[in-house]
Amino acid sequence: MRAVVGVLVVAVGVGGGVARADQAGVSASVVAGPGSGRAGRYTTDTVPLVRGAGASLVNADITWHDVVSADFGPDDSPWCGVVDPARPESPANPRLYPLGRCPLFRAEGTPGAGGSSAIQGLGGLVAGRVYAFRCTLVPGMQGHFIVTDNPQSSSPQSSSPESRS
Repeated sequence: MRAVVGVLVVAVGVGGGVARADQAGVSASVVAGPGSGRAGRYTTDTVPLVRGAGASLVNADITWHDVVSADFGPDDSPWCGVVDPARPESPANPRLYPLGRCPLFRAEGTPGAGGSSAIQGLGGLVAGRVYAFRCTLVPGMQGHFIVTDNPQSSSPQSSSPESRS
């Protein structure tokens, strides 16, 4: 029996760019390349994403980075912490985000020089939409996913009205 392994190569360059995952089932990548923290932008600030596919944050910068969506999702998302209905705002209720402000998707803070982190919460994204994200560790650093049913499609609608300003 022979296994077939696909490899996604991410080119890291200067300035903005587009990350592509051209093979079915291969995850897309949000890349923070060398100097991203200083420049205040992801190397891949536009990331095409096929609906239902996964993605990761790849950090080749020396600074820590994360990915947090501009849209809010359910308060019971695993990355937001436990919700105790009897004490939703209690210090004994360990939440990462306040109620009503849980991001739709997120990747944990990732150390530089080769760190990576899976972006959680992408399963419910809708094809034909654009979803904004930002780095909470570097002010002004932002990007967006363009979600499609087909990797060749490129006419998305803007993000929902629940987006952060």
